[in-house]
Formats: sequence, structure tokens, C-alpha cells
Amino acid sequence: MNYLDYIMLGGLILLAAVVVIRIWLWRRQSADQVADAAIKQPQTAGVRGPVAETRSTSFTPSSAETDVAGTATPEKENAAAVRSEAPPAQPEITDPIILIKTFSAPLEKRLSAIRLAGEEKNVQAVTSLIEILYEPDQDIVTAAAESLGAIGDSRAIEPLLEISRRSDIQLMKDIADRLDERTVAEISSETALAVVSHQNPYNFKEMVVFKIDQLPKDYFQPDGSPIPRKELVVKGLKDNSQQMRQMAAKAAIGLDHEELVEPLIEALGNQFEVESVRFMAAEALGGMQNEKSVDSLLQALKDDNVAVRYSAAAALSGRKDDRVVMALIERLNDPDRYVRSSVAYALGTTGEPSALDALFSCADDDSEAVRFSAAKAIASFNPDDVHAELARRLEKSDRSMILLAVEILANIKDDRAVKILRGYLKHNDSDIAYRTSLALAGTENSDIIEDLIEAAKRLDNELVALMQEVANSPAGLAMPTREPVVSMGAARGVAANLEKLAKKLHDSSANIRGSAANTLGDFKLQEAVDILSGAVKDKNEFVRASVVSALGRISDFGALWQVVALEKDRSEEVRYAVVKALAPSTEVMALECLQRMMTDDKSKNIRRAAKLALERRSN
Repeated sequence: MNYLDYIMLGGLILLAAVVVIRIWLWRRQSADQVADAAIKQPQTAGVRGPVAETRSTSFTPSSAETDVAGTATPEKENAAAVRSEAPPAQPEITDPIILIKTFSAPLEKRLSAIRLAGEEKNVQAVTSLIEILYEPDQDIVTAAAESLGAIGDSRAIEPLLEISRRSDIQLMKDIADRLDERTVAEISSETALAVVSHQNPYNFKEMVVFKIDQLPKDYFQPDGSPIPRKELVVKGLKDNSQQMRQMAAKAAIGLDHEELVEPLIEALGNQFEVESVRFMAAEALGGMQNEKSVDSLLQALKDDNVAVRYSAAAALSGRKDDRVVMALIERLNDPDRYVRSSVAYALGTTGEPSALDALFSCADDDSEAVRFSAAKAIASFNPDDVHAELARRLEKSDRSMILLAVEILANIKDDRAVKILRGYLKHNDSDIAYRTSLALAGTENSDIIEDLIEAAKRLDNELVALMQEVANSPAGLAMPTREPVVSMGAARGVAANLEKLAKKLHDSSANIRGSAANTLGDFKLQEAVDILSGAVKDKNEFVRASVVSALGRISDFGALWQVVALEKDRSEEVRYAVVKALAPSTEVMALECLQRMMTDDKSKNIRRAAKLALERRSN
């Protein structure tokens, strides 16, 4: 072995170690989550979060197989005798490579075969070890990664990198999943996801798995190793197989070769190509920063496919020429919020005054995701320019501009920004004061901490006042019941409370609207259902989730129909609230909705929650 061979072997061993450590971190994160759940709540409470699946080889007879007294009948004894007959013996697998790939083989035997392949540096086992990297069992994946690192075959580099990225994604997903309901109530999921992981709504890279064992024979060299990555991209982008074109487009990301520009431009501009290939082709071109690709990326900004427009905008980041900046500014009016967010991010990398001016127009955007991205982008400009522009625009005291300013200043957080934010802590708009308190959270200055405590007390007092206002009805009726209302005074009191809460559902503060929705759930009346039904389309997901919860508590007067109507809401938090609201119901429509969500929902957490709700119903 020469010097380069030793370097490559050392790199492979290091890469395998990194993969193993990341998988271990992910498993520790999951174990901590399960332990926390076991301590914090009984097993029957709630259905939120991932549930560990275990293999079971035990058999538990159903209630139909034993009589009431627990005695066995002759027929049952015969059936038991039949069951007790030993099944025909299966031939034992002795070939370690076959054992590695046999999913149904005993786990311990598979692990032993995998580790043995690494100890013996069995090159023949490399393909099998790569294949099992994509199995769900983390013990198998960890052992395979260790063995591949020990063998030191170059074919394992790409798969190990892929598994490393996948482990990072899963780890970040687990962190995001552990945001509790209180945190979700404080910030919308769009903002939370942006803070935690800057999640890409079009995660084609994660969906396309690069597996060497799926490459056709003509993608290998005479020595059995794959052809160079650059050649694979050029060849794969023209392959008749969609899977190969996807793998080639993914492999192109991160490369910078002149020979790849034209094939990628061709793939991006092909209207008949699948969107995943076009999306990744744009991303690859963006990474190269080659001038030849600018025209095709500008054209892609106007493409009919939303994913292509999103990727093209991101690919144009960092370019400062006027035609790119003007094209991006024009796309701030794109109908898709994720495209607008991507455009805002790209404009933030230009540093151009015209881009800064355009980004401030996002203050009035309907999407919180766009406003958040615009604020992050603005904060990346020269702080002096940003402060000067903010001072000019805040003279009008426009509410939407103040909210954007709070987000911008939260990202800058220099002395001038903190001073301005402290002033907004005392703003009479509770939503502005609340967002400002979030922006200043974590500041160690003792004076600021006192201001934060004072603002928190004031906001809490506003919520308490709202509750007291509802409770202190003229007839002394705090909350109505299902009993008929016989007092005219009591009826007027209920009507007055409902009217107040209906007004609070239109408050500028999401906290006030959410609290009002929760309170309405205690009014078991048709009027409360009618009021809540007008808030099911609130732009804030926390409010919509509160509306669903309130309707679920009422359950009568057609409330559940309103709940079922939100089973496909864009927010996972709202859909989770739908599951919780429908779980106790015995209505057929509730059962049917839970069954649909168990099989069709795009979130595995929601599918699992719906499944558990149905299982508890049958127990």
C-alpha cells in the first residue's frame, strides 16, 4: 500500500466513526425522549411523539380462545395440541454474506456476521453491508458502518456520507419534535422550524437515496469500483431510468466541473423531466456559480413548477448583477410562500440597496414564513444601513412594520437594537410586546431581565382580565352547562359573554384569540359552535388548534363536523389537535376520520397518534 492508500483508509475509518457517533447521538436523543415521556405522563395520557416499535415473538391468545372461567374445552385442547407441534426445521444459514442480507434471520446472528466481515476485512461483503445501511434497525446500521470503515473499500464512501447526513436530519427532527405545547403556543411552527432546522419544504435530496448496489453494470469500472462521480453525473442525467437521473442529479451537488454545466442546464430546462431532477440540477448549478447557468436559472424563476422556482431562487444567491437582483425582486410577488421565502433569502445575500428596499415590502406579506425570512435577510445587510432604513420607516408607526422591525432587531441584537426593543416591551399592542419579549429572551443584562419580567406580568394580567371579564357575567353565571337556561338574566349574561369572546377572536394578538377560543369550548351551546366555526381559518396555527380543541370539548351541535373539516390542515399542530378532539368521540364520522388520518396523513407522528387513538377506542 502506498501513502495515498493509507490516507484513504484512514479517512474511511474516520468517516465510519463519525456515522456511528451520530447514530448513537440520535438513539440517545430518542431514549431520553422515551424516558422523559415515561416520567412526565402516564402511558394512557396523550398520543404525541414517536413510539418505539419492538419485535415480538410471543403469542397471546385472544379472549375467544378461553372461556369465562379460564378452563380449556376439549376442542381448545386439540387446537392447542396442533399449535404446539413443532414446525418443520428450517435449514440454518451458514454463509455469512447471505446471513448479513437475510432480514428474517435472528438479530444476534446477523450482528455477529456483520462484525466478523469487518474483523476479517472481507471485501466480498461490502455490497451487502452497504445495502443494510438503509435498514430501520439502528444496531444493524451501526455495525455495518463500523465494518465498512474497518474494510476500507472506496465503494462505501458515498453511502456512509449519505447515512451521516440522514442521521443529522433525524437528530434535528427529533429536536423539533420535542418542542412542547407551551413552546408551540409561543411561536408558530413555521418560525420554530426555521429556527431549529431551516427545513426545506422540497426535501428531494433526502428522498433520493444513492445506493451503489442499484447502479447498472455499465456504471462500474473493470476493477469493480464505480465510475468517477463526474462521469456518473454526465452519464446518469441522460439515462432512461428516472432513478438513475435522480441519483445523478444528487451526485452533481457539490461538484464544480465545467463539463457538468451543460448537462445540468439541459436537465433543468427539460419541462418533461421529473421535478426532483430539475430541483437538484438547479441546486447543483447554484453551487458552481458558473456564469453560463445564469440565463437558465433566471428562466427557471418563472417556471410553472413551484419546486423548480424555489430551487432556482436559492441557486441565484450571492449574485450581485442587476438583472439577477431585479428578477429576484420581481419574484417577491410569487404566489407560493416558500418561493417568496427563498427569494427573500437570496436577496439578503446580494447586499444591494435595491434588494434591501424590496425586502422591507415583505412586512405586509400574509405568510409568517416570508416575513421571518425577510427579517433574517435584512439583518444580514450592513447594520448602519439597516438602522437608518428602520428609523425612516418606523416614523409612521405602522403595526406590520413594527412587527418586522422586531424580527430584524432580534437578529441584529447590537446595542442599538436592544435599546429599541426595550421600548417595544411597553407597547400597548400585546402581540408586539410579546414578540419583543421573545426577541430579548436570553439577554444577560439584569436591567433587561427586569423589563422582561415586568412585560410578562403585564401580558399575564391581560389574559387574567379577559378570563375574569368572561366569568363576571351580570347574572353571576361563569360558564353555562347543558341544562336548559330558565333565567332571562342568566340568558343575557351568557349572550354578553359570547359577544365579548366573539370580539376577542378578532384581536390582533394570537394569544388573546387562542385564549378566547379555549374559553368558548366551555359553552356547550350552538351559539359557541357558530362563533368558533368562523375562526377555523385563522392565519395562526395555535389559534386554529385552540379552536379545534374547543369544538372537540363541545362535541354537539355539529361541532365535530367542523373538526373533521380540518383533518388536512397544513399545520401538523392543528391536525394533532384534530386527533385529540376526535379520540373520545363515538360518532362514526370521527372513527372514519381517524382511520383516514392513520393511513393518509403525511406526518408519521399524526399517523401514529391516530392509530393509538383507534387502538384505545377498541380496548
